[in-house]
Amino acid sequence: CTVSCVVDEPRDINFDWSATGGATIDGSGDTVTVTVPASPGYVVVTVTTSNRADETCSASVTLYVSTCTYCF
Repeated sequence: CTVSCVVDEPRDINFDWSATGGATIDGSGDTVTVTVPASPGYVVVTVTTSNRADETCSASVTLYVSTCTYCF
């Protein structure tokens, strides 16, 4: 899935992305692609932003990955 971090003035902002639960992050900047594992469970995606004054802010989203045995 695609995850975006919306900030009022994204100029001169650094974005540091991380994920737990076996997920991987591809990309950089304010929008990344998250690839989740094939097994069910929770994944937490976190972004931390920082500016030139070293002020930081973080936000996280929790996703539940489910699988289906009989997919059509």
